[in-house]
Amino acid sequence: MKHRKITTCLAPCLALTLFAPMDLRAVEVNASAALSNRYVTEGIDNDPDSSAFLFSEVTAMLEGFTAGVWWAQSLRGSSTNEVNVFLEYGFDLGEVELFAGVNFLTFPALDDADTWEVYLGFAYAPHDNVVFFGETYYDIDEVKGGFLELGAAFPFQPWAADDRWELAPYGQLGVDYGFVSGPRRLRLNNFQIGLISTYTLTDAVEVFAGVHHSFRLRNLRDEELGDVSWVEVGLNFAF
Repeated sequence: MKHRKITTCLAPCLALTLFAPMDLRAVEVNASAALSNRYVTEGIDNDPDSSAFLFSEVTAMLEGFTAGVWWAQSLRGSSTNEVNVFLEYGFDLGEVELFAGVNFLTFPALDDADTWEVYLGFAYAPHDNVVFFGETYYDIDEVKGGFLELGAAFPFQPWAADDRWELAPYGQLGVDYGFVSGPRRLRLNNFQIGLISTYTLTDAVEVFAGVHHSFRLRNLRDEELGDVSWVEVGLNFAF
């Protein structure tokens, strides 16, 4: 439980400091909750003993700044949990959306040490049905390694009469740089594909579901880790 009280208030405290001279009525608050049968990052099943996870997130956005708290909790088979507190800034550079931030990770129920990450990413949509995206993050504290993800999504509306429903197949490549395994050198880690479905119920509520599969590449084969599949369903809220 190291730093738990600090991390609980870090995002809102930073937000209040940054947003104090601004019009707080313009703050956009979003929340999400999702259920999944796996907790997968970097193509790795982080807790094979658990078969049900709850993922939740709350963010506050104003004038390019986003402060948020994300947490994961195992619901079956283990007590695994994780809390991320992050602050990022996003802006547009022509048609490209860029963002950069810092993230603090703590693991209240585990012996894992708290750690810090920095990250940056982009999104570029040259067409309504094509979005290129990428993100790289680097652990500057415990791991001292980085990871890169590059991908493309192809959103479309399967039923032209209802513009509230969207499907988005995607594919993304993961490259390790000492984050999954050392030493620090670029190695192909995994290739992930999936299909995400979203349906807008109201201006403030959206339901989503996804099915995903990660194929191991050389780095995960060297670590003797296999492919992994998972599904999820959840809700997004805007306030």
